[in-house]
Amino acid sequence: MKRFLAIVMGMAILATVPANYLNAQAPGAPEWVIHLTWCVHDTGYVEPVVVQRWAELGIKGRCTNRASAMRMAVDAAMKHDDLRSYQIAASNELHNPEATNVLQHASVSDVANWLRAVSGDFGYPR
Repeated sequence: MKRFLAIVMGMAILATVPANYLNAQAPGAPEWVIHLTWCVHDTGYVEPVVVQRWAELGIKGRCTNRASAMRMAVDAAMKHDDLRSYQIAASNELHNPEATNVLQHASVSDVANWLRAVSGDFGYPR
């Protein structure tokens, strides 16, 4: 029963994310979108290197997982604080060297614009 519920919950989460953000092969979907999409819904364990960066950014204690940090990144993007939104979003992938490298090549404005585009998933009007 638990496995069934996990599958149903996973399907519900995937339904809230635009399809082209889930497929790295989708036209126009850069790889960094795939990494950040995972962060949007991740509520599991957070590695110490990520928590340390959150402390440096002044958000440690205000977020308990990647999903809550991504909500803070969206909030910063909605306030047009693009650099801060990028820093918070990118901090979620510091445990993954490949993702960190990909995100270092993403522009601040592209990440902030994407966060604004998916803001409806966080309750903001689109």
